[in-house]
Order: sequence, then structure tokens, then C-alpha cells
Amino acid sequence: MDTGTSIASVVVLATNQSMFASCGRYPYHKSCYRPKCDVCKNIVPSNPLGSLTNPFWKQESCPSHAHDGTPRCTCCFRFQPRGTKGYIDLHDANRKLCPECMDSAIMVTNKCQPLYAEIHQFYEGLHMPVNKRVPLLLVENEQLYAMVSNKSLDIKGVCVRYMESTINIVTKQHTTPEKRTRPFKLTLDNGIVSGILILFGLPRILTGFMIAHEMMHAWMNLSGYEPMSEEVEEGISQVMGHMWLECELSSSSSRNGRWSNYERKLGEFCKYQVEVSPCPIYGNGFRKAHQAVQKFGLKKTLQHMRRTGNFPF
Repeated sequence: MDTGTSIASVVVLATNQSMFASCGRYPYHKSCYRPKCDVCKNIVPSNPLGSLTNPFWKQESCPSHAHDGTPRCTCCFRFQPRGTKGYIDLHDANRKLCPECMDSAIMVTNKCQPLYAEIHQFYEGLHMPVNKRVPLLLVENEQLYAMVSNKSLDIKGVCVRYMESTINIVTKQHTTPEKRTRPFKLTLDNGIVSGILILFGLPRILTGFMIAHEMMHAWMNLSGYEPMSEEVEEGISQVMGHMWLECELSSSSSRNGRWSNYERKLGEFCKYQVEVSPCPIYGNGFRKAHQAVQKFGLKKTLQHMRRTGNFPF
């Protein structure tokens, strides 16, 4: 090829970069480019919706896989690529886990207690100790949703307040749902908070995020905070979960192998979800609370919330 022609071709490509998409080593004109599905390996069919793209995991797939029975992990939201190791069925509200999420999943209540103790220490380090004994219990999806009024939200944990009740907690790990729970009596021995319930089968780092979130609800109730709007209370609780994730992912213990590479990636995914959530309660609440904490600090933000029931601005 003539050298002058080669240089000219490169210049044309460089000046029209916005017209091209790359696939491997080759550029494609965007009107011609059709991505390959990361699930079935076929060309994504042309349609007005385009492909389903998970921007964090960079998984691109055919829109049909959202409703054709293709297994999807309920924690990382990745579809199972064809021909790969099967996703694990938790036999609980059609929840499935990919093998990577299953590796660190906490399946039974007693296995969760060391992590609960560590998050107690995290709160103590912020001079926010939770001094009352509040039981932490893992439950199935149906039991969790029985405790909330807004069943349209994606709930993975709840702080049970002002209630005594007998619930079924997960105490044994089985591949089928039979005989894996036993009754547990929630009592109001502190007069306000009777327990923290977390969905069983979440990976360890997501379980920790949920504990840190729900512990904030418990701390505010036990500290005498007046009732606030859902946006405010859920927003500051999301901030506490987000802070715990940041602390864990940046700590020396994390670098020394406390979390596997995948768990750290999953922790970053959890942070990403919190930050970009479109939910008016959890997403907008987090962004407002985070802005207040960044500007005024956690202590002054909490003091203002105690006085006014809202964030400082």
C-alpha cells in the first residue's frame, strides 16, 4: 500500500472518530455495527431498543434474554452466558446466584454474626455506638416483605421497630427450602427496636452494606430521633452503608486479602448502584444526604436532622 494513502486513511479515521465503533481490532461504521451478545454469542438483532447493556459489568445482551428464562444473578444482575457453569437456585422468590456471588454468600444466621460485630465496631469508630442488644437475623424473601408496607421496592433488609412477633429465620443451608428455618421470637427488650432482618444468600460484602444501612435505622431510633420522611431516613442510611463500603474497599485489610478481587469488584458495583439509583426515596435521598455530609460533615448533618428532620443545605 502506498505510504501516502495509508497516512490519509488514518487521518480520515482520526477526524471521523465519532462515526465509528470498534469491535476487537477493527473499526465499524456505527450504522453498520451490530454487537455480539455476551450471553448467546449471536449478533444482537436490530430493533428500536438496541441491546441490553450493563454499563458496570460491560455485559451486552439481546433484549429477549430479559424474559426468555435466561438465568440472571439477583446480586450482580449479570445474565448467565450460554455454556458456562450454572447459576444456583436459592429456591426463594426465584432468586439465583452466579458462582462468583455464591462463593461468599452468607446463607445462615449464625454465619452473619462476626460481620455484624465488625460493623458495630465501625459505628463505634464514628462515635455512634449501638448500645442496646438488637438481634441480627437472616430471613427468606417472603418473611422480609411481610414486615414492610411498600412492597414495590427492592427490599433486602429491614429494621423492625415497635413490634413483637414470631418470625422464621434461616438457620440451615439446604438446596431446597424445606426445614431450613426455625421460629424466632422478636421482643422489645429495649422498648423500640426488636430486630434487624437481612435477606439470606447475599454475598458477604453486600450483606455488610445492608447491615450498615439497617443499623443506622436502629441507631437513630435508639438515639431518640423523631420520625422523618422516608427520603431523609433512607438517604442517611444509604450514606452509612456507602461509607462502610468505602472504608472496607480502601482499608489495608482489603489490600491484604480480606476481600477477594471479585468481592471488591462487587463492592464497587454496590457503590455504583447506590450513587446512580433513580429511586426517589433511596437514590435522591442518598444524593441529598451525601451532599450534606460532604459539605457539613456527618456530625453536623446528624445534629441538624435531629433538630429539623431534614438535611442541612
